[in-house]
Amino acid sequence: MKDNGPSRILFSAGCAVVLLLTIASFCPVLSAKFINWDDDLQVTDNPLVRSLSGGNIRKMFSGTLEGTYIPLTLLTHAIEYRSFGFEPFVYHLTNLVLHLGVVLLVWVFARQCGLGVAAAGLGTLVFALHPLHVESVAWVTERKDVLYAFFYMLALILYGVYVRSGNRGAFAGSVLCGFLSVLSKSMAVSLPFVLLVCDWFWRRPITRRVFLEKIPFGLALAPVAWITFSLHTGLFRAEAPLSALLAWVWTFMFYVSKFVFPWELVPMYVLPQPVAFSNPAYPLSLAAFGMLVSALLVFRRSRWFLFSVFFYTASIFFLLRVDLDPAAGVNLVADRFMYLPALGFCLLLGRGVELVLEDFQKQRKAAVTVVLLIGTLLVAALAVQTNLQCRIWSDSLTFWNYTIAHTPQRARPIDNAFCGRAFVHGKAGRYDLALADLNTAIAINPDRAKYYNNRGIIYDIRHEYNIALLDFSRALLLEPDFAEVYFNRARVYSKFGRPKEALRDLALAIALKPEWVEAYERRAIMNYGIRNYGQALADFDRAIALNPERAAAYFNRGVTRQALGVPELALADFLKAQSLGYKVEPALLEGLQKQNP
Repeated sequence: MKDNGPSRILFSAGCAVVLLLTIASFCPVLSAKFINWDDDLQVTDNPLVRSLSGGNIRKMFSGTLEGTYIPLTLLTHAIEYRSFGFEPFVYHLTNLVLHLGVVLLVWVFARQCGLGVAAAGLGTLVFALHPLHVESVAWVTERKDVLYAFFYMLALILYGVYVRSGNRGAFAGSVLCGFLSVLSKSMAVSLPFVLLVCDWFWRRPITRRVFLEKIPFGLALAPVAWITFSLHTGLFRAEAPLSALLAWVWTFMFYVSKFVFPWELVPMYVLPQPVAFSNPAYPLSLAAFGMLVSALLVFRRSRWFLFSVFFYTASIFFLLRVDLDPAAGVNLVADRFMYLPALGFCLLLGRGVELVLEDFQKQRKAAVTVVLLIGTLLVAALAVQTNLQCRIWSDSLTFWNYTIAHTPQRARPIDNAFCGRAFVHGKAGRYDLALADLNTAIAINPDRAKYYNNRGIIYDIRHEYNIALLDFSRALLLEPDFAEVYFNRARVYSKFGRPKEALRDLALAIALKPEWVEAYERRAIMNYGIRNYGQALADFDRAIALNPERAAAYFNRGVTRQALGVPELALADFLKAQSLGYKVEPALLEGLQKQNP
């Protein structure tokens, strides 16, 4: 579609307004910190992002993180760390900039789909400001949402260029962008199905060629789809078919209802219990689903309405889980899953207003003014709600307080929220509050080893070692391969003067996590304490090989080499530790330098 001069000016001005409103609505995220809900696992405590070495990059692309395959997302974090360290502002700014990029691409796609400048602008503005998108932008961990959506939208736009012009380069670019999208988040596996929806919407004859064109996309996306499915097969297994069907319908309509009424948005939603017809939530969901199907039949000639529903269904389908076990620790629904699937509904709203204005303009201008006023109020309401929603992500304590206050108590996964807040209290030295939250988490879900481990740490800090040992042992009964528990229990054993048990636990921890630097250091220190200097030296060597920038390891190895009677090597270690910022007593260095002139 070619734009004339005035249209291009209107488009540019509209883009500026949309971007400014988006920045104003999301600006609280720029002062936010990391939160201890996966930001630690995926970013701040993740060794993969601390180096752009070839080995680290290979690990990003050859393995998964917490059951997810997101190598391109991890690579962006590694680039940020290389340049800025762990400065939260940078990570949040990147998320916001990517969201702004997605917003611009949404507008281009809307125009590509035939919307006028004003209608495309309104639909894009709703997408940009919708509160459902706050989780994807404000949460550093969800970089994968805005990153995959950026490449996904590029893939759609380039495919549209190919459809209109036959440009094979655009087609190849679309496949490449689809591949980059799935490397950012596996949710991009929906792309071939969404492209088929676009083929239908753009009135392409649905021939054999249309399906053959999707083969390159399938080949590019299939490996990641297989990895994702193999890691999460339990989420798609229906052991109780009727309950699974009810849950499926409820989740399908949940996202639609949250798009229409985006209030009371929380990071953790609870599946209504029991999952049965006796629970009003499920007959209501079935009724709403039936109304949606009826609307599809009634408005079957409205391509825009059908497009919005088909786009939503094709892009959300793989997230409609049927696993009903709350102990699985996976959110059945989440705001972030609606980031891109909401696009069709946003554009439908723009198209609807466009039709209403066209109809009213034939009657009287007063009606047009009313419609514009309603639209302005809607945009303002979305902007205010989004701005407020961003504020709950400002820091960990605010986040967990909000989550606990707005989630049904005593119901999973709220136990995870109490555990998260306990960590914040513990880090701030509020141990009584931390214990209270951990006790609540255990009361809700007594089968999570993590909770006993964390409570054991608090008891250890409070010098209540006997209770700490009981909690660590209980955690290992629940999860025998929990390496961190062995490490923590070894620390308590060492305080009891039981080095044999401590060394046994450290050996188990290292067997489970062979590249755990701190475990090698702890075992080395313990071996040094019982004068097993040879084993201590071997462990310090291994720790330094794993992390050559670990100053304390060099210093302690120097102490060990002194005990072994090799002062020249000890001096070299002390000097290296000093160069890395470790404070070494001048008298120690002077004495060794005199021995090794």
